[in-house]
Amino acid sequence: MSIGGLFDIARSGLISTRRALEVAGHNVANAATPGYTRQDIVFESVSASASSNTGASGRGVRVAQISRMYDSFNTFQIRTEKSNLAYWEEYKTGMMRVESVFNEANDDGLGSNINEFFAAWNDVYKNPTGYAERSLLLNKSEFLSTRIALAGANLNNERNELLSSSQTLVSEVNKLTTEISTLNYKIASNPGMYDLQDQRDNLVENINKIVKVSTFADSSNKYTVLVGGIPIVDAARSYDMSASQDAVGIMHFKIELSSTEPLREITSSIEGGQLKSNIDLRDTIIIDKQNRLNALAINISDYVNFYQKQGYALDGSTGNEFFKVNNALVTTTNPAAGTITRFNVTDSDAFTTDMHTQYTIDYSNAAGAGYQQEGTSGIYWRVRETTWNSTTQTWNAIADVPVASVTLTNDSNETPNFRTLSFQGISVRIDGAQGAVGVAGSLKNALTGTFTINQNKNAAMNMAVKINSPNLIAAAAGDWVTIDSSNDTIRFTEDTTASPISYKTAKIAAGNYTRYQLAAAVKTALEGADTATANTYTVAYSAATKKYTITNDAGNANPILLDWQSSISTAAGALGFYTTNYSPIAVAGSSTSDFAVYPRLSSTNKAGDNINAGLIAGIASDTNFLNGYNPITFYRTIVDDVAIEANSANVNSTFYKNLVEQLEAKRQETSGVSLDEEAINLVKYQKQFQAAAKIISAADDLFATLINSVGR
Repeated sequence: MSIGGLFDIARSGLISTRRALEVAGHNVANAATPGYTRQDIVFESVSASASSNTGASGRGVRVAQISRMYDSFNTFQIRTEKSNLAYWEEYKTGMMRVESVFNEANDDGLGSNINEFFAAWNDVYKNPTGYAERSLLLNKSEFLSTRIALAGANLNNERNELLSSSQTLVSEVNKLTTEISTLNYKIASNPGMYDLQDQRDNLVENINKIVKVSTFADSSNKYTVLVGGIPIVDAARSYDMSASQDAVGIMHFKIELSSTEPLREITSSIEGGQLKSNIDLRDTIIIDKQNRLNALAINISDYVNFYQKQGYALDGSTGNEFFKVNNALVTTTNPAAGTITRFNVTDSDAFTTDMHTQYTIDYSNAAGAGYQQEGTSGIYWRVRETTWNSTTQTWNAIADVPVASVTLTNDSNETPNFRTLSFQGISVRIDGAQGAVGVAGSLKNALTGTFTINQNKNAAMNMAVKINSPNLIAAAAGDWVTIDSSNDTIRFTEDTTASPISYKTAKIAAGNYTRYQLAAAVKTALEGADTATANTYTVAYSAATKKYTITNDAGNANPILLDWQSSISTAAGALGFYTTNYSPIAVAGSSTSDFAVYPRLSSTNKAGDNINAGLIAGIASDTNFLNGYNPITFYRTIVDDVAIEANSANVNSTFYKNLVEQLEAKRQETSGVSLDEEAINLVKYQKQFQAAAKIISAADDLFATLINSVGR
């Protein structure tokens, strides 16, 4: 090798080690840079030329490549788990806010308010005319309705905040996708610019925290970024996302792929990240809690109003509503043909599948598809369902609720008529004016009508006390009946074939009775007189019609005939039992509603009447209130579910945080900068550089010696 060759070798060493020093220095400078991937230099020797002599050592060194220490599989794992971590952290934060709405850690939680409300009714039951007890009840009622309304408003506000947060996150995604598309162009033009690739990966990771994405690179290393298979970045182009809510308040995410085609719906394709957490929290978890809180508000209002309206206040008034939330639940399109007097929820999941479901109840005097007949009358009823199609944002075609899924029961066939339709987890009572809703033969015109039922999504928020005076609290059942020797006898027989008929007498025990108590007393009297056959009877009082019905229970051997024409039974109107039908009551539980009785009223507001207050206080322990729970235990199911979901969010957040930390540690092993290692590399490359310089110095000395020798 010539002396000139030594200069070439030394020169290659200087250039290569200088590059190595630059790489090591770049690594050191970016040791704390988020998302930076360590770079490494690879050397290769420069071989001797083909004409070189045997044993030639070569022509020095050169940089084969500068590599990016990048593990694609590890990066994929980290992106996936960081998206999961972002989901659970956002979910945990949201559940903490929801949990604060149902905070039962202290004594002034909503559960305590429910207990105090019914306890106040019990106090009125104990002292029905006491002003202090009535005032306290009104105070507790207002406090309960205010707390329920506040809880409903807080849940609604949380949904609004989640929409706003989602729109902010979408704006951030759009900004990031624009930056990625710009970097795609630069990277394709400069494939060796690893720092730009790090920046791009860091942007993708930031997007992935907001919404889970997938990526792939083309031949020029340009990324395509997808959300559920729909591109938000395609090479050097980016597509904007949008977040909005539809007409019924459900959140939607869409992508604009071009100005000539409709926005592409991607809501159902979002699988992770903060946006998925917001979707689940806003339109599943919080809606579920709203539905159940609404159901609680609806049923408390409905149950209390039902008794309040049939009871009597201190001023003798009746028909007053206690709460005002239920008026907003139902739209009646044909009110002249009847009114909906009760609407309550039997299953809090009634609106879970679609909280915006609407129902229509049609009635007709002619049978038809989907209709079922009301008893033996000429009235037919049909229930239909309409749901909101949030994907296309239209109402689905109306569909019949199968007749088998609708339970139709009657309280009385007398005028006026009351029937209850139970379907899909709700119960609706319709009070019909017989002039319009009656047997077909009494109609002058064709009978048709429709009631439309909408769930009140603001039932909890709208709950409030309607009465404004303690004197309007209907503690009294009213209509006391005094039974004495002048009106304590009912004649009846179970042998309707005998001639002449031999009657028995049933004696009602003397005393003052409410209408409800009188029903039990009449039952006791009839069964006590019927010692020969031991038949049983059902005696029921309808507060709506203020009439009684007597039923010959199933299993009895003989019909029963009540002698209402006898002066002994009617006592010259003293008791006032009366009917227009004197036929025997058949066995096997046949309806006896024709046998209505009209007791004489001794007082409509007897001092000390507390029956209605007792009935309302009893709601507190009524396990048929909702979902098989009484009011307080049903509310506790909401609280328990929120606590379980919050704890699950906390556990999952901790799990994914630890998992991400492990994956990050693994990535650091490959891609992270070790300052100790880089310090060693700097010393090593510095020594190499110095050694290469010495080769130049040595070659220079040799060359000078050679020149000097030739010059002599």
